Amino acid sequence: MTHEAQLGALSNGRRRENLIPRRAPNTRGRRGRSDEGHASPVLNLFGGHPASVGETYPRHLEFAFKFGVRMIVGGLACCVHGLFPFLFVTTGGRTVRELHAAILAKRFRSLTQGGDIPKPDFEI
Repeated sequence: MTHEAQLGALSNGRRRENLIPRRAPNTRGRRGRSDEGHASPVLNLFGGHPASVGETYPRHLEFAFKFGVRMIVGGLACCVHGLFPFLFVTTGGRTVRELHAAILAKRFRSLTQGGDIPKPDFEI
């Protein structure tokens, strides 16, 4: 409700308490879960995506970290190759092929274990 609408509602005889949204009572139990068994938003931030690709948070962290380090190393090799064309002639392309193969293997394992095809976060 806009500020003008709230002022209009106050002048129309409605009580101010009705304009303020009420918070639900605290139903959080142990470990950030509500009584209904739903994960808290904070836990969902760290576990939602890994669960959607069939991984735990630690396993996803390990894979993503190793993948990222390999990308950085391959990228640095490409930068050095740009300056010195005789160095790291095949490193960048080989790194891209290896990382692509790792992603395909991971998706294949997910499919053979009964998972759905994970949707990419973005498309180029």
